[in-house]
Formats: sequence, C-alpha cells, structure tokens
Amino acid sequence: TVALSSYIDDHRDIPNPSKPKRGQPLVEPSPMVALKLEIYQTMRDQNITAAELARRMGKDRSHIRRLLNLDHHSRMDQIEAALLAVGKRLVVETTDVA
Repeated sequence: TVALSSYIDDHRDIPNPSKPKRGQPLVEPSPMVALKLEIYQTMRDQNITAAELARRMGKDRSHIRRLLNLDHHSRMDQIEAALLAVGKRLVVETTDVA
C-alpha cells in the first residue's frame, strides 16, 4: 500500500495494473484499499476536491483525509456514503476459488 499511497499523497492518477509477466506473482490490494482507490480516482476523474466531497457528505475535510488513507480502517457505511457522493454504488460479488 505504500506505493499506492504515494499516488494519493502526490495527487496523481492511480495507474492501471500492468499485465503480469510469466511467473510474476500477482499482488492484489485488499477490498477496502480497492474501494478507497476507486473513490480517490473517481474524485480525480470528476475534479472533485476533498473539500467538495466533505461538503457532499456533511463531514469535515479531516474525515475525507482519513477515508482516503489506505492504512486507516474505515467503516463500510462511510465507504458506501463516499461512493454515493461521487455517483457510484457498491456491488458485492463472490466467486468460487479455482
């Protein structure tokens, strides 16, 4: 998460995953980290500032800072509220392990 956090800290877009080379291990972020990255990137794509997201959610900017902190444990209701505030909704799906 350190590398991904640096994109947020530097106000840069989150890069798309590269195609793995043969034998290269895959690293998948946790579901919580993936959701936080989705919120952050959607904010960038829509030019929504942290102050604007805070206003839409009725929270202060420190709440948004914590929400986007990949090392901070956020509650799922807060994640869902942030997604709704940027025009997204959470859909959960499970699959069998191969």
